Amino acid sequence: MLRGVIRLIRGLLGLPIAIRLWLVILVGLNMIVPLFFLDRPEARITVVTMLVAASLMVILTRAFGFTRVLGAAHVVWLGLIPYLWMRLASVPAQDPYGYWLRAVMVANTISLVFDIADVVRYARGDRAPIVDGV
Repeated sequence: MLRGVIRLIRGLLGLPIAIRLWLVILVGLNMIVPLFFLDRPEARITVVTMLVAASLMVILTRAFGFTRVLGAAHVVWLGLIPYLWMRLASVPAQDPYGYWLRAVMVANTISLVFDIADVVRYARGDRAPIVDGV
């Protein structure tokens, strides 16, 4: 397991700065901001979902290296996003919680578009490491 964590971290650090900034935004929205709202079920479920996705990334990195298949780890967002969508009616858009809820949905949806494209590319044979030497 430790080997997977090390490979994942090395790969993440080797990504272009723009992608690393995007990942910081995703981690912030899915893991840090929800900690301020842990009294709400949507926030707790988002944190748990992110922990599951991170665990899947470590497992996938250990098994396949730092390749495009890592996008498959966000499969859990295919359940999270519709769940959050169904909860929108009960959350006012103009309060901090409402802003966060909508922001995490948008960011995760954008990420899923790229993740799906990466997994399709991997399935079609693009199995080279995303970052050289990882």
